[in-house]
Amino acid sequence: MRYRTVLLGLVLTIALTFGCKVVCGQAQPADEGTHIVFIIAEDEYDAARTLPEFADELEAMYGFSCEILEGGDNSIPGIEALENADLAVIYVRRQVLPPGQMKYLRDYVASGKPVVGIRTASHAFCLNEERPPAGLEEWPEFDREVLGGNYHLHHGNKGDDGPFTYVWIKEDRKSHPILTGIPQGEFRVPSWLYKTSPLSDSATVLMMGRVADRKPYEPVAWTNIDTAGGRVFYASLGHPAEFKMRTFRRLLTNGIFWALDKQVPSTEMIMDKLAEKIAGYDFGNSRRWLTFAEEMVLQTQNDADKSIMAGRLARLLESDTSFACKQW
Repeated sequence: MRYRTVLLGLVLTIALTFGCKVVCGQAQPADEGTHIVFIIAEDEYDAARTLPEFADELEAMYGFSCEILEGGDNSIPGIEALENADLAVIYVRRQVLPPGQMKYLRDYVASGKPVVGIRTASHAFCLNEERPPAGLEEWPEFDREVLGGNYHLHHGNKGDDGPFTYVWIKEDRKSHPILTGIPQGEFRVPSWLYKTSPLSDSATVLMMGRVADRKPYEPVAWTNIDTAGGRVFYASLGHPAEFKMRTFRRLLTNGIFWALDKQVPSTEMIMDKLAEKIAGYDFGNSRRWLTFAEEMVLQTQNDADKSIMAGRLARLLESDTSFACKQW
């Protein structure tokens, strides 16, 4: 009960501060039937924990069907699932695969279907200055041909003492759909900065990053049209702490919608979806969606978005007198 009261006070305060009208729109229907295959094979960033949690959120919020494939030791069991995938999300690091498995990946890309790459996807299918063992196949050109990238190590700015990585939206790309709801100013992220420039001519940079005043500044998020004509979104972010940042999760969600050539969810749609989930009185899960909503309100730096968020939450929490007794 105290949690609900605190959140209600928060959203009502924001609503009054920004003078918003408390109006609740209708959420769009779930995107049922779209099948996303997540391929995870890395041992540095805890993707086996963070990506399934993110995929669960995608299913619950938007109705996607998500399938998780976990690999390692130069094998990705179940990779044939790509034959029925509408989108492949790849978080893989330095894996070389049996030719039969690599063929599923190459065939998927050749079909022109979309790809979303996260962090180590830039060096997913090649070893570090080594030849693959006998019977295994590499794809060192995956970064350039598919992602449009140019990974060549990183700045090594690990640890809590800095120097830190700061990222920002490119001024001439701020209206891009993938950047919907992403803060306009510079903000700090936990990832150490990858060296990625120059990108392929087919890539469009959306966000840049820096470490102190080191030059050059590096692209950290971009789109690409790969050699088969498929839509690609890539972000060099993906540290486990970034998955706790609502801004990063929204960036990744937006990139998935864009890659699928679907309308990126607006702030209004997301808040309506959350209100719908909260109002479902599914004990335990409603608290989860309240937390989601609170994170969005607290982390946004856009006054117009704050007004929208607060208005929709205030409408639900203020008017539903049975909410407290059903939940807590």
